[in-house]
Amino acid sequence: MSRPAERARGALLAVAAGLVVAAAGCSDATPSTSGEAASTAVAPARGAPVPIVSLPTALPPVALSEARVRGQDYAYSVPRDWTEVDLEADPQPDSTIAPRDEALPYYIAVDRVFGVGARSLDEVVAQLEDGFSGEGKLGALPRRQVAGFASAGVIVDVPPRTRHVYAISIYAERAFPIRVTYDPAHEQEALAAFAAVLDSWTWG
Repeated sequence: MSRPAERARGALLAVAAGLVVAAAGCSDATPSTSGEAASTAVAPARGAPVPIVSLPTALPPVALSEARVRGQDYAYSVPRDWTEVDLEADPQPDSTIAPRDEALPYYIAVDRVFGVGARSLDEVVAQLEDGFSGEGKLGALPRRQVAGFASAGVIVDVPPRTRHVYAISIYAERAFPIRVTYDPAHEQEALAAFAAVLDSWTWG
């Protein structure tokens, strides 16, 4: 199965996540879920802020199947006519789903889950953005909630026609990079599926 820009994305996320893990120090301690759901910390001082990007909000409805994907302390529903897939990536995402029609150029993945210790969501996102900045043009999205936990949005536009939209959350002292990757010509249907998956999300 050929999906847009997956090989580069897996390798880049591994580097970016490595930067966060190194900055956080050893994170092998047993995680706790007793912390606050939403991070309100201010991002550390850095270069020019990543601009906020507006994405379509009037999205078509997406029917969900009865199938659910279960990963590391999370689960979500699979859109109808989608299925779990294995991508050619190193490292492999924790989970990936895509339309059964392989001609549709989009898919949803939960990338490598990594420990962040006591670091705030703003700190984690700032370091991931630093790692992503060498790949393409960056954008940010307004905060949202994923199953009651704050989620920060990051966009990475990769020439010529690939867009990655991330929803990054911290749960149990681990970061969960949830993304949809698509050809911008199919933005509405890709974002609609992504929104449906995030709305169906549960932790634990």
